[in-house]
Amino acid sequence: MIYKTIKKKAVVEQTIKKSKFIGIAMPSRSKEEALAFIEGLKGEYKDASHIVYAYRFGPEKEEFYFTDNGEPSGSAGKPVFTAITGADVFNCVVAVVRYFGGIKLGVGGLIRAYFSTAKAAIESAGIIEVTPTKILTLEFPYEASRLVMYYVHEFSAEAIETHYEEVVKMKLRINEDKYQEFMNVLSKKSHLVRFS
Repeated sequence: MIYKTIKKKAVVEQTIKKSKFIGIAMPSRSKEEALAFIEGLKGEYKDASHIVYAYRFGPEKEEFYFTDNGEPSGSAGKPVFTAITGADVFNCVVAVVRYFGGIKLGVGGLIRAYFSTAKAAIESAGIIEVTPTKILTLEFPYEASRLVMYYVHEFSAEAIETHYEEVVKMKLRINEDKYQEFMNVLSKKSHLVRFS
């Protein structure tokens, strides 16, 4: 299943009625990685009024979270999360750091400020399409090499490492949606190939 994510870390900044909003978008592989990133921001921006964030993982088993971090309920975390879902990206964390400038924005103003900052950070990070892959290790005798290489090519798999010892050991990267079929076909064609 192809999904979209952000390409790289990006930081954007805007000032709205004297409040400074800093948006940071970051690709992330896990909730733990996202939370470690947020902890790092808390150290980097320890004098900030608020550090609001949202993350989303998936797409197969969607997991998400957002927090207002002391801003009025629904005025900060939800707009950041809405920017993520609006871009239809997964496996990322987006934070908006706010330095209060002395002028209250009201709930509507906060929603617009947090959303627009998060959206700008996501756009600045760039959006890419990703096809999930699996890593697979094969072991086979030399005489099965031609057959194995035929199917590696046929299934558009990528040989990451190959070691020639008593048997050939090959580590492959293959698209997740082709993984099971590749193993089934190779198993039927040769009983000499072992998978791990």
